[in-house]
Amino acid sequence: MQYSLWRPYSFSEALNQSVDILGNVGIVIQKRIPKEYLELIAHKDDRCVVDIESIMKLLELNCLRVVFLWNELDLVAFELQDITTGARKMEYKKQGKELDIRGKFVVIRKELVLERVLQQCRTRDIQFVVATKDYLEGLMFCKGLGGIGAILKAREEICKLLQEEKDEKGA
Repeated sequence: MQYSLWRPYSFSEALNQSVDILGNVGIVIQKRIPKEYLELIAHKDDRCVVDIESIMKLLELNCLRVVFLWNELDLVAFELQDITTGARKMEYKKQGKELDIRGKFVVIRKELVLERVLQQCRTRDIQFVVATKDYLEGLMFCKGLGGIGAILKAREEICKLLQEEKDEKGA
């Protein structure tokens, strides 16, 4: 996994939030990638993913090339299970906000989105970019896009991954 920063000292901020998950993460300092992402969004490129639910599902499937996360993002991921049907679902709330489950769900797992994203990126070939408000692109990303975004891998690469997964299940 590569870990990209928009400024060198952002790493310490991310490290403070998730020191046990980072392990032996390589650091790459790049400004080009966030700018590329913003240009793709401006052109409504279909490789861009902007909503949290889609990003988290695509992370699980290993279909993302780059994930961008605002360094101050305080979203918490809740894995919930319906007490009557057993069905599971994910909910995302700002840290400190109440989760309304009204006796219908039980919380299976609760973790910071940052930790969940780092876990997924660490075990896959997905570049992780921490966005900060110190650069114009970072400010645009944090304010305008909700603090999380991603770029899909090439279509051929996704097809290959899905075929490999299918072959593993069939074997």
